[in-house]
Amino acid sequence: MEDVSEVLAAGSARYSAPDSIRSLDWLQTNGYCIDNMKAGPSTIPDAGRGAFATRRIQEGALVSGSPLLRFERDKLVTNSVFSEQLVLNYCFGHPQSTLLLFPYAPLVGLINHNSKSPNVEIRWSTKEENNEISIWTKRSYNRLVKASKVPLMIEYVAKREIQPGEEIFLDYGAEWEAAWKEH
Repeated sequence: MEDVSEVLAAGSARYSAPDSIRSLDWLQTNGYCIDNMKAGPSTIPDAGRGAFATRRIQEGALVSGSPLLRFERDKLVTNSVFSEQLVLNYCFGHPQSTLLLFPYAPLVGLINHNSKSPNVEIRWSTKEENNEISIWTKRSYNRLVKASKVPLMIEYVAKREIQPGEEIFLDYGAEWEAAWKEH
């Protein structure tokens, strides 16, 4: 019953993640601006929605950051083959590995593919608190899949200056493009 009182007093989110409130100093050092993009109808025919710049973004500037959710391809459970493929379309992973990384920040799933003129690229996070890539890339597959949390983040960085209202594009790679065309 004591837990219920705490939830009622603080709220369920605050109870579940008590360290989620951070100081302004912490946010300025470790936080990510997530208002550089907004959703809108994509300029690509039949692509649905896309992500668009809300302001001018300089070359090399951070467009968005995204934490990564880790899961195993062979444990993916969906209600249809279509749903499974849809989830896989948004994941990063090697074709010969069952380990998948899913970015889950607001709007990053709306960044569409464009191999001819991408204006963002992805890199591992450069923020100190999130910069555990050197540790995690040296771990065995078994340690990665058994870890309860994989504190990895990626950053979407402007390859060139991006104008306000311009759609954000990423080159998903030749393999993805070939599979899309075959589909």
